[in-house]
Amino acid sequence: MPYSIRKVNNKYEVFNKNTDKVMGTHTRRSDAVRQLVTLKINVDDEKKELRQSMFVIKEANTGKYRWVAFSSNSYRDRDGEIVSKQGLQNAVSQAEKTGYTGPLLWWHVPEIKLGECDFSMVYDKVLI
Repeated sequence: MPYSIRKVNNKYEVFNKNTDKVMGTHTRRSDAVRQLVTLKINVDDEKKELRQSMFVIKEANTGKYRWVAFSSNSYRDRDGEIVSKQGLQNAVSQAEKTGYTGPLLWWHVPEIKLGECDFSMVYDKVLI
């Protein structure tokens, strides 16, 4: 990936290593990491796949497999309920405070644990 993070004047810049173009500036490193992850999952060859699926498994540069899920959103669901964007953001804030983002479950069934979540963020109205 051509993107990286650097610290400049107590702020964190996400930049393109090939062009040196700054993609965003953040006061918190965690916000810069979120943007970096977003850039990495939105490269051209993955855009189509991510639009077609709410759950994607990819092999990382480390050789380990990682998953990305669009796990919730602030749109009206089939039951007519809406989880507010603030509610999603509160969940991410709680995960940052406690260091626990929860397990990956098969359709909310605690007995079918597929993995552990190690990152969460809200992008627009979607919890990733």
